[in-house]
Amino acid sequence: MKKKVLMVLPVALLVVLVFFGCTKNNTPQKSTAVSPGVKLGIKYAQNFSIDYLGNGVKLVTDSDKNKLLLVPKGVTAPSGYNDAVLIETPIANALYTSTTYVGLLGALENDSVYDSVTAVCSPIEDWTTPQILARFRNGTTHFINHSQMAVGDIEEIVKTGTSFAFTGGNDDSDMRLRSLMDEVNIKHTTLLEWMEDGNPAYLEWIKFFAAFFNLDEEADRIFESKLARLDELYEKAAKVSNKPTVVYGMIWGGTVYTQAGDSTLAQQFEKAGGTYAIKSLEGSGSITITMEEFLKHCRDTDIIIYGSLPQYCPDKAFLLETEPLMAEFRAFKNNNIYIFDQGYYMNSAKVVEKFEDMVSIFHPELFPGRQLVMYMKLPN
Repeated sequence: MKKKVLMVLPVALLVVLVFFGCTKNNTPQKSTAVSPGVKLGIKYAQNFSIDYLGNGVKLVTDSDKNKLLLVPKGVTAPSGYNDAVLIETPIANALYTSTTYVGLLGALENDSVYDSVTAVCSPIEDWTTPQILARFRNGTTHFINHSQMAVGDIEEIVKTGTSFAFTGGNDDSDMRLRSLMDEVNIKHTTLLEWMEDGNPAYLEWIKFFAAFFNLDEEADRIFESKLARLDELYEKAAKVSNKPTVVYGMIWGGTVYTQAGDSTLAQQFEKAGGTYAIKSLEGSGSITITMEEFLKHCRDTDIIIYGSLPQYCPDKAFLLETEPLMAEFRAFKNNNIYIFDQGYYMNSAKVVEKFEDMVSIFHPELFPGRQLVMYMKLPN
């Protein structure tokens, strides 16, 4: 189990800032080109761009500055874009190297986009997404053993029928995988969605995936509606007066992996009606501190969000075995430690649900009777 924790730790530290939401329906997918005169700009995201060229054609620049010319089936590709990789849309037979990509895919509210998921890099037992589980069981989605620790077998990828891949940015194994795919003419794109600053920028990656399915206008509508709901939640939480102290942390090998005082997560805790217990620690991202420092700053903290999943931290007894000093924390004594639900990372786009969970944890009186969706209280 500890080996698994080590493998997921880098992902946990990268994805912990993600609070986006997805929903679904069973409406058949339809190809909808952006209407003439409609301008769908990228307002917040810094790591991709989309230029609408008319007739449903788009020029996408990904996180590695690769250019992809997306052309709907039956439409003639415009001239003058010889430096771009030609992609026919909507895409099919794709490899998604991260569960977070599938989470963003699901935010398009169109179940038919899941038909593109030919291969993923997490085994069936790790998945909670019903559409992916169903496709595993009927043999249309396949597992490829690719991670930060190992590069996927290119021969196995070819066998799945993969013709396109969504891959991570600066991870060495993904870079090596892209080189292997170049050798067998599998087209690919590079994503650095986790480097975006803030919820709106991350959530805007819905538009990136929508471009590959000709669902651009739908994605823009979904994006705006989610931002509006977040604003409602921010306003609701801002009215509270009694703010509990809250901290995020995850322990590995005696070191506490947490978030600095000016991090996005700390800001989210404050927006949710909490007071971040270590906001005096300088920085704007992930930091590490000793267990002794963590105890010094957070012994009397009301709530601890422990950055783990139930399969890696099943209960308080396991946490105490991992680090006996946890018994000294008020949150531990008062049974106020929360962890992520099993589907937390693969539901990367559930920002609304995750933030509403956060507000519910800090201020249950605002949502009486509400059940948590993406978080859960750590069992005794």
